[in-house]
Amino acid sequence: MRLRSSVIGQFAICMLLGCAARGLSSPHGAVPAGTSSRGATEVFPMARLVRPDDERCRGGAYDAFDFWVGSWDAAAVGTTGLAGTNVITRETDGCTIEEHWTDPRGNRGRSLNAYDAMTGRWYQLWMEQSGGGLQFDGTSGRRSMQLSGTHRASRTDSTLLTERVTWTASGTSVVGQRGELSTAGGPFSTVYDITYHRVAAPTAISPAAVAVCSSPDRPRYHAFDFVLGSWTLRAAGVTQRARSVISTDLDGCLIEERIADDSGYRAVAYSGFRPTTFVWNWMFVDNRGMQLRLSGPATLTGSNMVLTGQRTERSGAVVDVRVEWAVVDATTVEQRWSFSSDGGTTWSTPTVVTMTK
Repeated sequence: MRLRSSVIGQFAICMLLGCAARGLSSPHGAVPAGTSSRGATEVFPMARLVRPDDERCRGGAYDAFDFWVGSWDAAAVGTTGLAGTNVITRETDGCTIEEHWTDPRGNRGRSLNAYDAMTGRWYQLWMEQSGGGLQFDGTSGRRSMQLSGTHRASRTDSTLLTERVTWTASGTSVVGQRGELSTAGGPFSTVYDITYHRVAAPTAISPAAVAVCSSPDRPRYHAFDFVLGSWTLRAAGVTQRARSVISTDLDGCLIEERIADDSGYRAVAYSGFRPTTFVWNWMFVDNRGMQLRLSGPATLTGSNMVLTGQRTERSGAVVDVRVEWAVVDATTVEQRWSFSSDGGTTWSTPTVVTMTK
């Protein structure tokens, strides 16, 4: 696969720039013939096609998790007591499913879920207020979904743990969710089994205050704090700009980014630190169904983060992606994007996207 590094920037901006014409495919097809890579009105062909009533993430596999959308009270199977509440919404013009979980003690968790047409799989990044986070992927069935993720037990214990979650709808008002765990490839055992009951509004639970991620004594949770704030995004050589708002939730355990421009382009990214492996995870989805997942070690510089991942193209080719966020000064951060089509042996010259407060 050929990569053209001169016009590939921050992934959200890359989608706006019309990446299908520059080496990265859209799951919905290429930029129409005749679009140009130059000129303020022509440099954003991908964004120009996105309308408020856009249906790109509607139908087929994109709708497979819709049975979970709504407001829910949850009870453990075989009991009637409240096990928690959940509010599930479909966002980003239908391209994402976002979860807002609260347990009976007020501890919260959130997840970003999306279908990737390039791989034919669903992906989830889960973050919780206690400081944990997990990445899952899997496939849907008939009114069901099963996602799983495998990780080391800890930094010092290489035992592989696989966590599997299965959702099953019963009618329109009941959904079951079962969590299971496998150790070192062994059989799965049930960790929890709950039933969601659809409600007009979830039972009110007072939120808990948890100081795990916000504590100054845990600096790696703050490794990405330098990107917090409201920004203007501009790719090198491009006059049009996008807006980004980056904030924290879950008492600092989740960093959430929302990107928008005047053409109707929208994107969301979740990121967070997993302490058992000292790894930051980052998941991005836009309103054209484009998706990217990156991860990397948490640094302690407070001014730099490097994350890597892979992107599967329509042709089946796998492209390695490397992104560095670096502080330039008090009001400027640069994102330096590089791509490799040979397994990381060689990388494109970094393309810079400038974030300005």
